Amino acid sequence: MAADRPNVVLFFIDTLRADRVHAYGNPRPTTPNLDALAARGTLFEQAIAQSSWSLPSYSSIFTSLYPPAHNTNETLQMLDPALPRVAGIFRAFGYDTAAFVGGGHLSAIFGMDVGFAKYEDKPHYGSFFHTVPKALSWLESRSEGPSPASTRPFFLMVQGYDVHLPYQAPLGFSELYDPGYRGIVHDLDILRFENAKRISGNVYHYAARTAPGEPPVAEMDVNEDDSVPLDARAAAAPLSARDRAHIVAHYDGALTYADLWLGVFLAALQKRGLLEATLVVVAGDHGEALGEKGVFQHRWDLYDSQLHVPLVVAGPGVSAGRRVRSIVELVDLAPTLLELAGIPRHQGHQGVSLAAFLRPGAAPPELPERTAFSALANAMSARTARWHLVRYADGREELYDLQADPTEQRNVAKEQPRVKEQLESRLLDWYERCRREPAALAAPLSEPDREMFRRSGYW
Repeated sequence: MAADRPNVVLFFIDTLRADRVHAYGNPRPTTPNLDALAARGTLFEQAIAQSSWSLPSYSSIFTSLYPPAHNTNETLQMLDPALPRVAGIFRAFGYDTAAFVGGGHLSAIFGMDVGFAKYEDKPHYGSFFHTVPKALSWLESRSEGPSPASTRPFFLMVQGYDVHLPYQAPLGFSELYDPGYRGIVHDLDILRFENAKRISGNVYHYAARTAPGEPPVAEMDVNEDDSVPLDARAAAAPLSARDRAHIVAHYDGALTYADLWLGVFLAALQKRGLLEATLVVVAGDHGEALGEKGVFQHRWDLYDSQLHVPLVVAGPGVSAGRRVRSIVELVDLAPTLLELAGIPRHQGHQGVSLAAFLRPGAAPPELPERTAFSALANAMSARTARWHLVRYADGREELYDLQADPTEQRNVAKEQPRVKEQLESRLLDWYERCRREPAALAAPLSEPDREMFRRSGYW
């Protein structure tokens, strides 16, 4: 083991879309610590997630396989334990490996712990309040005992769900950016998991829906308590621009709380003398719809608000203050980290190394325009710097011009048939190259686990 191999940290702020980060253009000062990290590292302006929810997205991050290749696309599936993980590769090359995550779809029951020597995933939908102190305690423990592990490099993952619904950060962060609001967001408890799922067309429906935009399946019992005012007990409640802005303010406040914990973590690395020798990656696993298409939450479609995520890399061997405009994908993370750590490339990886973009010195190479690919069980998308094609299993297709229409309000598939056909050809070719026969392994979920995910709006 080379003594100069860097430590590696993956710090994932779950459900974080790019444009709410200050360094990506949010006028609110939501992320001072992430901004500072970007200033001493490299920021990728157009990083694309491989799915719009955690299970397939983290599966792609860990394996560097696209969703049609790892086939972990459904709620009840687990990632095939036989598929090599990036943590396992680092472990085989002498790294201590550990992860402190907030459960949910990163739980060990979904096969996410494979490759890590230590894996803590409780509580479900846990905060950085839970995971950062545990990670720092683990780092401290490595320097103790007769044979300290601190002589070996480490591969560490830290994750939290603070920016995931219900965006209820403590200590006043939830109301940080819109403290004077009074309205139905709170009166009707709209940010609760089950209730946010009832929003479509920016209208809150009292009848539960199986997914945004689908017909009602059951009536909400508004009489079970007194939380809903009598004069509000109607079929639906439209969300005004003010209401929608307050939901976004909650999201931004939760992000600032998560960024606070990033600062705590980085300061602790600095105090322990570890920061200069550590590659730090901060990213979102997917984004979040915030009303652009009339819905809030994620998982149900592949629009850009749910796929465009922040990606910042800093540490030894990484250029400072660089912004990369080229399209990149989260599936690229594993080969990138292996190259930066001097570990041989894994031949099974479908992502590509981004190390050439990161190295100090000359400007990064100009590469041909890249197409990023993402998938759900019933949809696929192909995205370039300008165009985004979403193709559904039932044959529907939507094409958006991201330069003219960044919030994807206008489907121009009929107006741009040549662009649509070109992207469709790339998308189908990608799918045929990547897919393997389904290996739908059932996750061993207990009934309490199933109920937790149902109440979290995933089923």
